Amino acid sequence: MGIPITGASSAATQLARGVAGEARATPDSLRSVLFYTTGQSLGGANGDEQIILQALRNDGLAARVVDLADVRQATDGSLLLRDTRTGTFAPWEDPHSALMYHGAIAPPNSMQLLRAMQERGTVMVNGPDAWPVFTDKALFADYMTERGVRVIPTEVTSTRAQMHAALEANGGEAIFKKPISTEGDDIFVVRDAAELDRVADRLPELGGRLIAQPLVDSRIGTLEPGVAAQVLPEEIGRRHEFRINTARMPGGEISIDASYMRIAPDDVQVVNNVAQGARAIKVDFAELHPADQHTMLEAARRSPATGDLVGWDLIGQPGRRMVIEGNSGSGLPSGAEGLDPHEMVKSYATILHDAARRSPLAAG
Repeated sequence: MGIPITGASSAATQLARGVAGEARATPDSLRSVLFYTTGQSLGGANGDEQIILQALRNDGLAARVVDLADVRQATDGSLLLRDTRTGTFAPWEDPHSALMYHGAIAPPNSMQLLRAMQERGTVMVNGPDAWPVFTDKALFADYMTERGVRVIPTEVTSTRAQMHAALEANGGEAIFKKPISTEGDDIFVVRDAAELDRVADRLPELGGRLIAQPLVDSRIGTLEPGVAAQVLPEEIGRRHEFRINTARMPGGEISIDASYMRIAPDDVQVVNNVAQGARAIKVDFAELHPADQHTMLEAARRSPATGDLVGWDLIGQPGRRMVIEGNSGSGLPSGAEGLDPHEMVKSYATILHDAARRSPLAAG
């Protein structure tokens, strides 16, 4: 169950009020949709869509999973949904609420569809105002920096000269990657001019635009006592990061739905993110350094309109940690971390149910 947080100082008290788990009693006529490409999140291993779908239905919503690739608009603006068995499109009733959970890569024209649905009365969660911020790493860095959130320094480069300047500015070693990518694709660790030129030669095939970021010291050394207790002796010196899943609840409070540390195996290339192949361990959010709690709470509070359900990647040393990115299709924990994904998605149901109630479509 999420921990409702009203401020950085209250995180340590972990308020017991289970907002995300409160029972709901509303008509089944409220329609909600999870926009998701089946098998996409975390390689499809955890069945995120079924866990979320069950939570929505348990909360009384008439819910279903839909791939945005199967949605289109008719000439009159109404929605059409493709039958995946026959391939034909038929009229589809507008949902009252929808969660955009397509991850970093969505079907073409997704934002136009979401905007059109929003204009027709569907209340979006992680909708067209928020989803681009959580998928474009350059846009994300600019957005959060402007709002005073501590994020990893990020610079956009589109020429060989700009890449060389960024490498020099970062002390001769940097990470270059595509602004929009997923699952660790197209990440390049560069430590000299020759390696940089090899990456620069690939600029056209990589989209002509890469972001440059410093290599962050994420080696496990001195940690907060409650966090250090989770680390095995042989893991000292390995890279680590934190995944913090937050929910911005209807009343505005921030619920910490999951908090876990990911420790890299010792044979993984040194990059900032740690995900695939990592050992994931539940940690108590209140055990993190107060400055890092504040960073996370501010990121959640200052997310774009409708950007209410986010999985954040936090990296660095205690008290100086930075946000790498926020993920709208954030991937649920598998259970091996000591976290129950069925509990954490109760906040999803609360938020989607509130959104459905607020839809002008529900008034009829």
